[in-house]
Amino acid sequence: MNRKITTLPSIVDSLIRETPAYGTVAEYADGSKFIYAYTALTDVEKGDTLAYTTTPNASGYNPQAAAAATSAIYHKYGVACQDKTAAGGLWLQIAGRCTFAKVDGTTDVAAGNFLKPANASRLLVIDHNATATASMVAVAEEAETKEAAAQTPITGSADHTIFLVDRWATVA
Repeated sequence: MNRKITTLPSIVDSLIRETPAYGTVAEYADGSKFIYAYTALTDVEKGDTLAYTTTPNASGYNPQAAAAATSAIYHKYGVACQDKTAAGGLWLQIAGRCTFAKVDGTTDVAAGNFLKPANASRLLVIDHNATATASMVAVAEEAETKEAAAQTPITGSADHTIFLVDRWATVA
């Protein structure tokens, strides 16, 4: 019996079917990199930007993902690959081209702008158009304009292409 496969699952579709140990890292030839982390959050949406730390919590979970908050302490950041309605594990994309990020379009974002996490937000926001700061974690690969954002019910729908650079960053 011959079967014709019409579409292949994406890397993300394949990953979210797995439940590995916390801290498992998956790297691919295209430069994309993912980490499986514990989160206590119960309202994560695909495309949310989350901080993650490698300091175990009281239960020993390591790494842990949480919402970005103002801090002079450097953290790593990733984009949630799936919705999450209960505490537990989830995959974060931490490097490479990401096509499902949430980007805040209340300020025009041009392709090539540096993006950063923001306090009490899960959307990436423009960091600077020409010079990266200590908060930069990604580069916009497509524009997000105020006009487009005004036409969508939720600013930052999870469909923007960015390039994650897998670096430590602070949130001002």
